[in-house]
Amino acid sequence: MNNYKLTNLANATQGSDAVSRDFADGRYHLTTDTLDIITPPLDSVNLNYQRIINLADPISGNDAMNKATAENTFYLNTTTLNNITLPNGSVSLNSYRIVNLADA
Repeated sequence: MNNYKLTNLANATQGSDAVSRDFADGRYHLTTDTLDIITPPLDSVNLNYQRIINLADPISGNDAMNKATAENTFYLNTTTLNNITLPNGSVSLNSYRIVNLADA
């Protein structure tokens, strides 16, 4: 079109109608089966209450965690132990010590 533009387009009513850039930018149509080839979003992503399924186990600290991994990992974010659920198995302290125990 040699640098000519279509301007002042009316609202599209059929699938073969031309649309304005504002209209097209306001819609996001994903035509791929994988997300690794799309540009990452610049804002939060609303999944409209849909679940993310088949999530792999995390490898690095910024990876998402699936439910099975979360349920098998104990994160203690409290200074007291009287309000936590007791674990069903052994607990690794990763070379940390329990200190300042009161006498029984």
